[in-house]
Amino acid sequence: MMTGTLICYTMGSDVTAVVRNRLRKQLLGYKDHSNNGKYSYDRDGLLTEIPSIRLIRSVFIVKNDDKDKVLDLLERYNVKYFVRKVILEKEDCHILEINEEE
Repeated sequence: MMTGTLICYTMGSDVTAVVRNRLRKQLLGYKDHSNNGKYSYDRDGLLTEIPSIRLIRSVFIVKNDDKDKVLDLLERYNVKYFVRKVILEKEDCHILEINEEE
């Protein structure tokens, strides 16, 4: 039985839109445009660099080994978060690149 880590987070209503967007960009990545939109670049975020499953807004599953990287980022923004271990389905293991023998 393989397990992963489910993380969900929320930001208070006192957080500005600038801070919300900064966290979202660092977490999820974004598309950068230059030269009046002539060129576009995909900028990676933490969840594009590590295998993850995004369930809904602010809720995602990562490997147990990658949990601390995500929590460190959320703590830098003083975000309220919840962490739970979850049992992974076979297709989740493929997405998260977990060997089923582990």
